[in-house]
Amino acid sequence: MVLEESLRFDSAEGADAFIRYLRKKGCKAHRKTVAGFLETDELEGTIDSFIAFLGDLLEREDGEENDDWPDEEDGAGRFDRDSVGSRREQLKKARARLENLFVSCAEGDVAFTEEELHRHGDDLFEHMAQAVFPVMQRDLAEMGIDLPPREKNRDVPDEQVEEAGVFLTVFDILDENGLLGKDREGNYRLARRIPVEQSRMKMSTYGLGNIGDEELEPYGILACTNIIMDSQHEVVMEGTVVTEFSLDDLEEGLIDLDVDAESLDAFYSRFEMKRLAVMALFEVVGGAEKISFGNLRERLTGYTLQSDKVEAPVKVTLGQDLLSPLVAELRKMGYLAGSQENIRLAG
Repeated sequence: MVLEESLRFDSAEGADAFIRYLRKKGCKAHRKTVAGFLETDELEGTIDSFIAFLGDLLEREDGEENDDWPDEEDGAGRFDRDSVGSRREQLKKARARLENLFVSCAEGDVAFTEEELHRHGDDLFEHMAQAVFPVMQRDLAEMGIDLPPREKNRDVPDEQVEEAGVFLTVFDILDENGLLGKDREGNYRLARRIPVEQSRMKMSTYGLGNIGDEELEPYGILACTNIIMDSQHEVVMEGTVVTEFSLDDLEEGLIDLDVDAESLDAFYSRFEMKRLAVMALFEVVGGAEKISFGNLRERLTGYTLQSDKVEAPVKVTLGQDLLSPLVAELRKMGYLAGSQENIRLAG
């Protein structure tokens, strides 16, 4: 179906909640489980190798002889000095914290509590959400979607954010090296100790520039692609989601649901394009009262929308391979009536 749409959620509960909302408004929908993939580029090495590598990276970017070092460019490959410097300082603090932990904590002792892990995780999540929201709001505004202001759960002081970052870095390194065990009370106990310089870790390549293997080899750092595959829950909606729903309706139904961000962006884009196509078709058919398929196809080539719902002039062209099934679908849904030679609005 041309107008049929889909949207992915990270949980079955989120998908089911959206389906209930759609059905209350008269849109049929069902859920199916699909495979979701997350691919990230990572570097792997010891904590000491990363501290040295990031330090040299900063120095080489400061120097005059940069011909053999990654150039600054846009997007994920751009060198971000602030990010690199911040990560290096965080790793130095995490290393000191690890060294102190291995000295003060015997094997079997409680290293962290579950409450500490959740508290620091919540602090970092709230900080990131506050930082990312304005960017997401701006991007959606460029698509014509007004995202309401986000209510802050709480303000997280900078020093608290820094502490959360160091704590979670230490926790990740211990977990990565298999040095933690969780007891029945939810406490994380130190399973064993290793020399700090042997502690291995992974790091995202974001902000490092285009790093080649030859730059990583002296540090013993390896580049790898990490692919995580998990299930997602896709809501498949009938075409009335395009013909009967507004953006406000959709935003209302998605409040507080764990919808996949990438899927949501693509869905909003398709929704807007399909909505414009249907508006153009209804305008042409309604203005003509009845029209043949051939004439409809001709009129919907570079057709300028007349609706006051469109702020700027928009021209729509519908190819025959799309127009034919679209007309058939709208006829089946009860919006159009008549034969191919006398297409008209129903009712």
